[in-house]
Amino acid sequence: MLIDPSFLLQQISSNMVEYAVVTFDIDGHITSWNRGAEVIFGYATHEVLATLADRLFILDDRVAGIAEREMQRALHDSSVVGLRWHQRKDGTLFWADGMMMPMHDNGIVVGFLKILRDVTETKLMFEKAEYLASCDLLTGVANRATFEARLSELLGVAERGSQWLLLFAIDLDKFKEVNDQFGHGTGDILLKEAARRLKYSCRESDVIARLGGDEFALLQLNPPGVSAGATLAEKLLRELARPFDIDGHAILISGSIGISVFPNDARNAHDLRATADLALYQAKKHGRNCYHYFTEKIDQAVKEQNLDKAALRNTVQNNLYRIEYQPIVNAKTGCTVSMEALIRFVHPQLAGHSVDYVINLAQEMGLIVTIGTWVFRQACMQLKQWHLGGMKKIRLAVNTCAKELLDPAYIRSLENAFVEFGLEPSQVEIELTERDAIQLEGSSTEILGNLRDMGCLIVLDDFGTGYSSLSYLRTLPIDIIKLDRSFVREIPQATNANKVASAVISLSQALHIDVTAEGVETTDQAHFLQAAHCQCMQGYLFSRSLSPAAAMQWLKKGTLDH
Repeated sequence: MLIDPSFLLQQISSNMVEYAVVTFDIDGHITSWNRGAEVIFGYATHEVLATLADRLFILDDRVAGIAEREMQRALHDSSVVGLRWHQRKDGTLFWADGMMMPMHDNGIVVGFLKILRDVTETKLMFEKAEYLASCDLLTGVANRATFEARLSELLGVAERGSQWLLLFAIDLDKFKEVNDQFGHGTGDILLKEAARRLKYSCRESDVIARLGGDEFALLQLNPPGVSAGATLAEKLLRELARPFDIDGHAILISGSIGISVFPNDARNAHDLRATADLALYQAKKHGRNCYHYFTEKIDQAVKEQNLDKAALRNTVQNNLYRIEYQPIVNAKTGCTVSMEALIRFVHPQLAGHSVDYVINLAQEMGLIVTIGTWVFRQACMQLKQWHLGGMKKIRLAVNTCAKELLDPAYIRSLENAFVEFGLEPSQVEIELTERDAIQLEGSSTEILGNLRDMGCLIVLDDFGTGYSSLSYLRTLPIDIIKLDRSFVREIPQATNANKVASAVISLSQALHIDVTAEGVETTDQAHFLQAAHCQCMQGYLFSRSLSPAAAMQWLKKGTLDH
């Protein structure tokens, strides 16, 4: 049974409500308007018949003559499809997916047929999915995938146009401390605000991305000159250094920035990222809150450090270290009261580096607890030997740091060593720097207080090189401070050094804190410190660090006050 075409058209006009089916004459006037068009556009049929089709388009498209251009393209290509904004009777806009084709009568074009549907919901869902795929959900800036795509794209633009492309690798300093102290919720707010400040500081055309954690990156195409990177880096650092007001807390952080330049430093995306990271490492190495450009010197330094890291891993796996001991003597009697355990690294790759450098590397690699546990146990074993040899009043001084003391496994190793070697905690001095002590106090733990309650003596090492605030002598649970060698070096020749040393000793005595002067090398220094009532001294004037056998001989010579 054949269906009457007029009946079919009537059904389409009356029942096809999800699609607008509209016809136009050759001049673009509307000649038919189905029920779907009424639903989608909001116009009744009598309101649109004989009117021009451009009333259905947004203003910009009407000005651009899009309706006429669609008809011309339909004539040329037999049909035209498109996805664009359209406008309803009430003025609201919607996305429409449509198709237009010419209508023929005996081979002559007599008008046009257009079929479209409202796809706003689908379009917005697609845009949202596209946004989520390209954007860091926390901060709103580009994510790593988008950054990689934009980096490749801009490298191509820079190469074709003989332009510079600057890549900034940006890390937030102290972000972990914010998370630890205030919680991850505060850390997330901080990341959002930091991203906002970075974006505010840049040009509209610059690309800001969060690569993960507290790592950001910035791409700047065609700057005024390579040195413009320094100007922008300084601006970014100033913005990050301003206090962040979060939940009533004025949170202070800073930034470290590494800058790599295309084509000077690298010719492809991988190498540009690598050189920016090397420059960032250099900025961190130089105290953070600064920026560095990549240079070959940095590259060589990092390659050397990779060798150092491999050597340190080998050292830890095979216990390739030894301990030496340096005497600490009573300033009045000259008798040895304590022996400081000092680690020495014997691997050829590490032997030329300072101990501080290797210790910092161990902290960075997460090996410090393993090393510290070994040192403490070996030193306690040696202290037990001294006691068995009759030097029962001698104490042991062991260096540690916040990372070790915040690790429960390390604390257990201390307790186990006391039990294993039958030692009293009061026979051990726990030495740590001002910075580490303050970090522990700010970690909401009672580690230092607990160690002191256990009986250990808490020693503030290198006093004067960290925060250098005398107020910490009052607030921190410490028994001894070690006056840094930088103070001792200039006495008694420099008047100001004499005054500072005397003031620190006097204040410490008032607070019932003993003072040990480090780096004593001359008799004049020793005499000054004795006159200032400094309790103990340590330095080459008395002895360099000694092997275990030499340390035993030193103690047996009668320098210990039995």
